[in-house]
Amino acid sequence: MATFRAASLVSVTELEKLVNRLTEQSQIAESQRAQLAMRLSANNRDEETQRLLARTELGLRDVKTALRELEGEKEKLVAAREAAKQAKEADRKRRAPAPPTPAGTKLGKFVVPEWISGRAPMLLEASKDGKALQTIDLAKRDCFILGRQPELCHVTLEHASVSRQHVAILHGQPPGQAPGWFLIDLGSAHGTGASPGKGQPYARVKSDAAPFALVPGASFRIGKSSRVYTVKEDARRSRGSSSRPAPTVPERPRDDDDDSDDDDDDDMMHPDDRAAAAAGPATKRKRDDDEAPPPPKRAAPAPPP
Repeated sequence: MATFRAASLVSVTELEKLVNRLTEQSQIAESQRAQLAMRLSANNRDEETQRLLARTELGLRDVKTALRELEGEKEKLVAAREAAKQAKEADRKRRAPAPPTPAGTKLGKFVVPEWISGRAPMLLEASKDGKALQTIDLAKRDCFILGRQPELCHVTLEHASVSRQHVAILHGQPPGQAPGWFLIDLGSAHGTGASPGKGQPYARVKSDAAPFALVPGASFRIGKSSRVYTVKEDARRSRGSSSRPAPTVPERPRDDDDDSDDDDDDDMMHPDDRAAAAAGPATKRKRDDDEAPPPPKRAAPAPPP
């Protein structure tokens, strides 16, 4: 009897059916072996009975081997399904918005102000030389700390000019301002430059000044990094569009080959999502000056006379 394999089976139910069928075959083989053994005890020189008994014992051995294999496959399949279920639940929790941050909460050296409240759909896009690199979904939480030290920040930036806790981004209504998203410099050594809109000059955000309003189109730079962080509306949420927005962190994990210079190798990654950031390979992008020029176009053939 050939050994059964369950490598192609994908259903626990199919495995259970095979186990039951092989169990029945095992019981039948055990009964046949007992009858043949009894017959052989009466005449131990009966060669036909000896051959039948040997064949039955061989088949019984194969059935038991197949049963062990199927039981092992069943355990593996059940364990794999349980792991997939747990991974799905972990992914659901990871993608779910974080709970509100209570006022007065200490996040390292930053104390959440009293005016924090709510959150509005908004995206923060990181770009370099006009090319979008990553996007943070601000609606995932009401307060973000950006800086170099992962233990103290929600978004980690590894550039040398970035302070351990460089800036805070939070939603609420500071005194004298309309509700929205705001940027606060946390006394960084190399400062933060912000612009209220496209084409407008950057000015240093002072840590003791009023929070800088992050309205759509506003942008800022951190330290001496060449990356620009631009605030954009989340069209899918704010206008009910079914179009998919730019990938949010960490759907595109960091690629060390993205930047050939040493002035900007930020790693934008949520601590909650850090474990899942290695889910897939990043796409490498070549610089424009490295791209080969297109082949020259051939001239059209002259028409026949």
